[in-house]
Amino acid sequence: MLLSLNSLNSQLQELVDLAIAAGATRAAVISADDISAEKELAELCRNPKCENYGLSRSCPPHVSGPDGFKKYLNDKNHALLVRIDLSTSVLFSDQRTEIMRLLHEIVSHVEKSAIEMGFTDSKAFAGSSCKKIFCRKYQNCSALSDT
Repeated sequence: MLLSLNSLNSQLQELVDLAIAAGATRAAVISADDISAEKELAELCRNPKCENYGLSRSCPPHVSGPDGFKKYLNDKNHALLVRIDLSTSVLFSDQRTEIMRLLHEIVSHVEKSAIEMGFTDSKAFAGSSCKKIFCRKYQNCSALSDT
């Protein structure tokens, strides 16, 4: 997709505005080169073992990890970061699930819009286990089951 710099900036700003309208406190576009993928952070999923480990397709061991993410970033130019401000007490309360649901919904909506705008290789990433957020009542993740 060929875009002038002004057109590109306009489209990226539209995605920022979309994220904020969807519920983000702040959103910003950064260079993909400014993103790091640290093995030490990924190790927190394994040791001590996270209660969500292996429960969904978006959690280890079903993801490529830091090396795969770095490879994915190689041909990317921009990333849109989304922030939701909240107190630590909310983050560690029962309200956490609803906040993480909101985060997943925001980035999913922005991803879909980016693809529709022509950024066809866009991919959304969000924290927390999607299994606990969206499929809590099911014993197994349907994306991982053979059925």
